[in-house]
This record gives sequence, structure tokens and C-alpha cells, in this order.
Amino acid sequence: MQKLLRVIILVTVAYCDVQAQTGWKIIQITTGSEGEVYEQALFIQDGKLKQSSQMIDVIIDFTASEMAFINHRSHSFWRGSKAEFDNEIAEFAKKMMIEAFGEDGYKEYQNNMDAMKGEPDGESMDIEIEDENESEMIGGFNGHKYSVYANGELVEEIWLCSEINLADQMDFQIMQDFFKELSSNDETNYSDSEEYISMLKNRGFPIKEIMWSYGEMINKTELKEAIEQDIMASAFQVPSDYSKGSLMDVMMQNEY
Repeated sequence: MQKLLRVIILVTVAYCDVQAQTGWKIIQITTGSEGEVYEQALFIQDGKLKQSSQMIDVIIDFTASEMAFINHRSHSFWRGSKAEFDNEIAEFAKKMMIEAFGEDGYKEYQNNMDAMKGEPDGESMDIEIEDENESEMIGGFNGHKYSVYANGELVEEIWLCSEINLADQMDFQIMQDFFKELSSNDETNYSDSEEYISMLKNRGFPIKEIMWSYGEMINKTELKEAIEQDIMASAFQVPSDYSKGSLMDVMMQNEY
């Protein structure tokens, strides 16, 4: 889920109300640290976003504040509001903790969390972004390279493109408010910083990213193609022959 939230944040280069009808279809290729490769597609139109991969599709209607997860292997889906999403995540986390630590362990954890409420946050993250003055053609678009450092450590190299303009398709403020209310997005991350958001706001859509951790590459994502086109309404709908399941079952089932 965290990967999804990061992808959504990266496509929010939009800062005006939705007006246009033509959307975007964006295909990305991700290569993992072990050489594994997978493809995913983003469909963006009229305040809706769909992230589609071979196994799981995630659809978000920001205007209606609704989400849908679709599992193509189990032919199942979950659909609901932000509040319903949060409730199912919280219930699942509680169940896992009780199974691991027992009722008493869970109560102790809850007491500790309650005691920590209102305490000041830990040290702030020092974010530095360097303009590398380098450009590269990727998927038919020109990207300008930036390096992102968190507390002095290289965490990301990113190539941004101003030609892919999503401003008419996504309202940034609605999107931002949507994710602020999701409990699963509580973790502090360099991509939440003012410096990082400002970079995206002013420089464009990411067409290449290399993620780093302690000098090791985590993964690389590159644009394969980006096409401005009308997206059919059916692309944002759940298949009629899929069965409804719980959120965690739909997200975790891998059986055919």
C-alpha cells in the first residue's frame, strides 16, 4: 500500500480544478534490486486514478472519496470509503498483534501509544535536492535529473518532465486531503517534505526514478510510454463477474 501512496503522490503535479475531458494513460517499467521486472499502468482522468498491474488494480475516485482494490488472480474486489478502509486496516493490525503477543501484549501496546500521544515528534529530516544539470530522453519525453538526499544520504535520483501535464485532470488539494486522512500514511518519509513536494510542483512528472538505501539500489522505474487520450468510464469500474471480499483478503490473495 505504501508503494501505491508514493505513486499517487508523484502524479500530483496538478494545482487547479478538473476541467478537461482528455486523460492520460501512462505505462511504467520497474526493475527490482534482484533484476525482477514488472509493468504497471496509470490511468488518470476527471479526478479518478487507476493503478493497474498484472495482479492488483487500485482505483481511487478523489471527488467521491472512494477506493476500490481489484485482485485479478482471485477474481475478487473490495470497494469502500476512506473510513471503511481505515477501519479494516486497523482491525487487521489488531488481529495480527493479538495473535503475536496476546491480549495483554496488545493492551500494553495500546497503553504505550496512548501515553505517547501529544509528545513532540522526533528529529526532523534534513532534505537536500541537487539539480544535476543533466537531461535524458525516456519513453519519448525529455527528463531533467535531480538527486535527493535525506540526512546526507542519497535516497533517490529522479528525472522530471514538464511535458506531461496532469493539471486539468487532478485537483491537488482534494488529493492531498484524501491521503492526510488515511491512517496508513502516517509514516514520515522524505517524499512528504516541503522540499520534495515543491520540486514536483514546479518541475513536473517523474519519468525515471532510482531509489537508493545505504548505497544499494532498491528499484528503478522508467516511463515506457505516456499517451494523452480519452479513458473509457469502464476503466474505473469493478468487473461485474468479480466477487466482493474483505480488504485484506483481496490485497493478500495470490492463488489462481
